[in-house]
Order: sequence, then C-alpha cells, then structure tokens
Amino acid sequence: MPPVYLHYPLVTLRLFDPCRIGLWATMTIVMALALVTVAIGCGQGVASDNVGGNLRPRERRLVDIGGSTHRPFDDSKVRAVVLVFLVPDCPISDSYIPELNRLHADYEPRGVRLFLVQVDPQLSIEGASEHAREHQLRPPVVRDERHAWVRKVGATITPEAAVLSPAGELLYLGRVDNRYAGLGKRRPQVTLHDLRDSLDAILAGRPVPQPHTKAVGCIIPDIH
Repeated sequence: MPPVYLHYPLVTLRLFDPCRIGLWATMTIVMALALVTVAIGCGQGVASDNVGGNLRPRERRLVDIGGSTHRPFDDSKVRAVVLVFLVPDCPISDSYIPELNRLHADYEPRGVRLFLVQVDPQLSIEGASEHAREHQLRPPVVRDERHAWVRKVGATITPEAAVLSPAGELLYLGRVDNRYAGLGKRRPQVTLHDLRDSLDAILAGRPVPQPHTKAVGCIIPDIH
C-alpha cells in the first residue's frame, strides 16, 4: 500500500506510510481524516447559509409597496435593520401590529429601521396596500414574494423578526415577545420583550442576550 498524501491547491503533504505503521493504525487514521473532512465541509455549508456581511447590491435596497426606495444598509446613521415577516391572513401577525407600530415609533429615532415584509407569494401590491390601510401599518411594507429574505435569514413563521447589522450580519431571529405560549395559547400578560431587549443591547453596544428564540404564529407559505 503506497504512502498517504493530503493534497491542497498549492501544496501536497505526505501524512504517513502504511507499510511502517500497520493496517489497523492506517485504517484508524484514514477514518479520522474522513470525519475531519466531513466536519469541515459541514461547517462551510452552515457558514454559507448565514447572512454574513456579504449583501448583494440588490439586497442593499428595499422598495416598499408605495414605490419608495429605502437604503438602510448604506445609511451611516442606521444602527440596525429589523425585518418582521407577515402574511395578511394570520390573526397572530395582525395582533402584533399595534406593538410593531410602537416599535417603529420608539426605535426609528434611535437609528433602527423596521420593515414589515409580506411573504405570501400570491399577495399582490394592491392586496398588500389594502392590508396596510386596513390595519394602519406605520412602518414601510415591502414584499418578498420570491422569499429571498426568508431564505437568507432562515425565517419560517409569521410574525418572526430578524435583526441585521448595517453590514448585513444576522444578530437576532425569533419572536417579538412571549405573548403566545403556543397556537391558541395567549398569555394574559407579556413578560419577555425579546425584540426590544435585542435592540436595546445592540444600541448599547452589548451582545444580544438571546440571539434566537422560537416564534409562534403561521407557517410561511411555500412558493409553488
């Protein structure tokens, strides 16, 4: 059996010679190398799925349903960008609209840009506009009918909030608060304000206390 080599793009390393160390030792080393290779490959796959700091040019601008273009990632005054995913026929999402309006009012002066992202692939601009008027939405409303942002941040539920840094790094993903213990299980009082706590930490220069929480609501519909 010939010696085992490890090939890199610019160098080849001779790792060991099976004739000198024996069959069982050779098999053990080969299996260990295989596990390391798989682990490295898996790690790279996970990293590529994260938002990271590599926003494409078209992702750096958000066009709302009124036709206005927003460039929060290019604004030096912006400290964080919040995307809250919605569908127009989810009662849990609709129940959060007053709080989302308050979040918009409370944090926009502090450098946080909040956008409501309609993710129903069948929803037209007219339908999104009607929903915005009916529920008196204050933050800008954008559509993500092709689920580009849904996939980028890993959202699965409405309402679910994603907080990104100006560089495009995902800092928080999860519920707005703990109003719902489960579907149809609404708490009499909110005791945890996860999104507000995350934003307060970011604005204070501290790490987000809990970067991921489980949102309760309606499943984001698939694209057919």
